[in-house]
Amino acid sequence: RKDKIDVLTRLLDYYNPKLSLVFCNTKKMVDELAYELCGRGYSAEGLHGDMKQVQRDRVMKNFRNGKTDILNALFRFNEHSEYLFKIQYESQ
Repeated sequence: RKDKIDVLTRLLDYYNPKLSLVFCNTKKMVDELAYELCGRGYSAEGLHGDMKQVQRDRVMKNFRNGKTDILNALFRFNEHSEYLFKIQYESQ
């Protein structure tokens, strides 16, 4: 798992996208990855269905406004932007 995080951070550093969307397979991984990325100095938040609506709204607002650069999500949603860098962190 550490190798995956190292590769992900190298990709983020190399491409330096304005916004990134990272998909995970589990809610636990969404939370763990957000925590790990924040610990490495990235502006990341997780988004999944176990969060209260007010929390999800805050996360999405921060992502849309650029306060959060990396969004870790469990599900796929239609957030399209020319600045969005999408990564499938875990495969099915």
